[in-house]
Amino acid sequence: MPLDAMTAVDEIVLLDRMADILSTPDRWCKGAVAEVRANGLAAHCLLGALNLADHGSPYDFRNRNDPLERPGEAYEAVLQALDAADERRGCLVAFNNALTTTHADILAFIAKVRAQFEERSHAV
Repeated sequence: MPLDAMTAVDEIVLLDRMADILSTPDRWCKGAVAEVRANGLAAHCLLGALNLADHGSPYDFRNRNDPLERPGEAYEAVLQALDAADERRGCLVAFNNALTTTHADILAFIAKVRAQFEERSHAV
């Protein structure tokens, strides 16, 4: 399998993990990276879900300048793709926290970016 296709597979897996983490409305939140709900479940924002899916903690913001802490290539590619796909041209946090953003919007956004990586993996 060509390198680009393998990378796209890693990115698709990461996006699938994010979608799984945010699978229901009570597992998604605004205004915080993560929070514990009354039912005991953890809820995450988009960025928190990306961190949890890749690093195992929603609060683990890796130092990109430190080779030992730097996030993986799939994380960086997904973060860049999410930023690029944000049609509102804000940041992911602003999109996640916007009053008009719904849980369905979040899952559709992840699916849109996933489809782009899926297309890229078939084009190689």
